Amino acid sequence: MNLGMFKLPTFFLLILLISCINAGAQTVTPEQIIQSSFNDEKVTRDSQMETFVQGLDYHLPMVKKLEARVGFNGNNTRDSLDGNLRNEDYYSISLTTNKWREMKLQKAIKPAQYQVYSKEKEMLLMQALQDRYLVLINLYYSQESLTKRKELQTLLNTKNQLLQQMLNDGINIKISDALDVEKDLIQLYGFLQEDESSVVTYSARIGQFMNFRTPVNVDFLNMISLKKVMINSVNLKQDSTKSHPSLEYKEAQYRFAKADYQLEKVQNTNIINSFQVGYNKPAYASEILKKFKPDNTLTFRVGIALPLTANNSYGRNNANIQQYNALLNWQSAQVMQMKSTIIQYSRLENTIRQYNTLLDIYEKGIVSKLLNNEQVMSQSTALEIIDLKIAQKKLEIYLINSAGNLMQSYVSLLESKGLLKYDLRNIYLLEN
Repeated sequence: MNLGMFKLPTFFLLILLISCINAGAQTVTPEQIIQSSFNDEKVTRDSQMETFVQGLDYHLPMVKKLEARVGFNGNNTRDSLDGNLRNEDYYSISLTTNKWREMKLQKAIKPAQYQVYSKEKEMLLMQALQDRYLVLINLYYSQESLTKRKELQTLLNTKNQLLQQMLNDGINIKISDALDVEKDLIQLYGFLQEDESSVVTYSARIGQFMNFRTPVNVDFLNMISLKKVMINSVNLKQDSTKSHPSLEYKEAQYRFAKADYQLEKVQNTNIINSFQVGYNKPAYASEILKKFKPDNTLTFRVGIALPLTANNSYGRNNANIQQYNALLNWQSAQVMQMKSTIIQYSRLENTIRQYNTLLDIYEKGIVSKLLNNEQVMSQSTALEIIDLKIAQKKLEIYLINSAGNLMQSYVSLLESKGLLKYDLRNIYLLEN
């Protein structure tokens, strides 16, 4: 059975399928994608925790415990006439209070805990922004790379056809030329698959950011130029590093641990333990009481306690450990952030240097000079001209890959300096 008859219909079906997919794709702008950072699952979760903590009541009342006490006192001396009689009853109210300092320290717990979730949300928002920036960069340069590789594929196919035509015409060709074009086509096929897979993957990621179930196209018409990125990079080196959300989060964790430790330290330190007001009601008196007489029947008592803080040694020491650990984490994060910024500076400078080297070769190299020389082109064979165009196209692909690395380094430096924050007026991938 001849399977060739199915090739043409299959090709048209593939074209139709791709057209239908592209027709159903929604076009979004980088601004919309950046704005979707607030809808990130982690950011939304911390926003809910912020609201939840804000609604909690951390107030410690003045009264810790209020007790009503009733006592019945008997007479141990037996009377021959009356037997064992109660000589009085005792009624009292006992009030135990919280320390004023404890009330103040517990009140400080709520804002400290709220700041932990607030700063964590800012940190997660920056991470969500960085994810979107990097996905946009990868998508943009994957599309650019795919376009240039397809152009290279066209040139290689043209060279392959030219070599076949020369063979058919009986013209001798170099075996190395035939092997090179076949090798380039095979390698290019693998790179094309990688670029196509990257475009599909990053488009799907953006669709997830936007909660779309259909394919997504991104409008990159206002993409920032590499020249402006290089200018901004010089300015970044001169600008001071802003407070980084991750450091603010570590500091908030330390402040919360410190507040918790301060509260734990004042536990079991009360000296005046309680106040008590009591009334002794005689059950058998020498005279009949016709009205209330406080003489010798009303009592006031104050409970004095000896603070034994060792009873709270575990809780106090554990809170102290948590505080010290949070302090070390904060200090360590500051050092790591400073080192990260230095590394990102070096990485960006290196990628800029690599890009400028490739750009210099592309614009001033021997291949460019030959292609721009009309006299040389008029004297060159078709095979030589196509080889020069292939070499130039490969340089364009190298430039695109180098530009992608440069942009990733640029975004990483912005994040390291704490500048990558939500601001629609200043989206770093667009010309402002």
